[in-house]
Amino acid sequence: MPWRSSITNVRQNIHWQAVVDGYTRILRAFAEDEIAKRTPSPDVITVADMAMKELKRVEDGSSRFVTYMYPFASEHRARLLAEMQCLSLLFDESWEHHEHDHNQTFFLSLMPPINNEDLHPKTPLQETVWKSIAAVYEEDERVGGNGGTGLIEFLTNYIKHPTPVKDFKTFTDFMDYRFNDGGMMVCWNSAKFSIGSNLSLQEPKMARIIRLLSEQMLESNDIASFDKEKKHWLAGNAKQFLTTNGTAIIRDLFALKSDEAAKALAYANQMETERQIDRELGDLLSTGQLSADEWHLVNAMLYCVTGNLISAVTMCRYGGQGARITTAEKGLNVNELGAAGMWPVILLCSAGVALASQSFYRCLNF
Repeated sequence: MPWRSSITNVRQNIHWQAVVDGYTRILRAFAEDEIAKRTPSPDVITVADMAMKELKRVEDGSSRFVTYMYPFASEHRARLLAEMQCLSLLFDESWEHHEHDHNQTFFLSLMPPINNEDLHPKTPLQETVWKSIAAVYEEDERVGGNGGTGLIEFLTNYIKHPTPVKDFKTFTDFMDYRFNDGGMMVCWNSAKFSIGSNLSLQEPKMARIIRLLSEQMLESNDIASFDKEKKHWLAGNAKQFLTTNGTAIIRDLFALKSDEAAKALAYANQMETERQIDRELGDLLSTGQLSADEWHLVNAMLYCVTGNLISAVTMCRYGGQGARITTAEKGLNVNELGAAGMWPVILLCSAGVALASQSFYRCLNF
């Protein structure tokens, strides 16, 4: 398989059908909503259009993010995570296609009011989303966790987050912005929710590993989605592409002459991030800073990272039929395959980056 990472441990959630069902439930509600059919306007690709498109490819599409990123979730939690991630996906897709302000009001109207139990949903879509959110809170209360609460709170703020500045001076400046723009705390709170954890993500000893795992996920996602987003941008959509895709940022910062060079440098940077993850995990192991519960959470976040990678490799969202491996094909050249027409894996050796050490795998198998 066209695997572009030094991290090789991957797991799948056994409750994949619950994930598909959760995605389908939310997508149908959006596809049938009259306001979604007019947002941002009837003469362009609407939110309902996006939902209809995803409905046609649920099993092979973005539902795989939940199936692979949260392998430890129970059937009920897997379904709820699918519903919440589907909501986040549709907002992200609508922002990719259109200016941010056009859809913000609509998506914020779908979030239930805080401390106002007398207010009832006004549309079937609101009722569907509010019931899902209420179920997330109930599951937190049942297991004594708080990942679902953090997920809902951050998702609401994520919908409000500002558009990026037009000029980043350094890649670090860009990554500081992308940490929130990419909704990384949605992922980590979802990881908490998947295992029923109530640990704080703000602990200083967790700060560096969370940041590094976030950067790896953002970097690999931006490489995988580069071709898809550039295609939308050239068609007049994806208006924030040049200021939200890390591979595009790297091409601009280094004045590179081709997309292939930008992808190569972006991948080398991703591999360096993985080297730093390995070193940080080794330090945490050797110093004994983390409790068993904290290692369980780190383990869940590590599988979140590799789940993101395998999703990009296999889903139609990036690779489509061009990335599909069929049993009838013989003698496949792995360098000719890949999500979004990505380039061969040549930098693993040429960048001088070693594979993750044994400490990494000891953590993954904790």
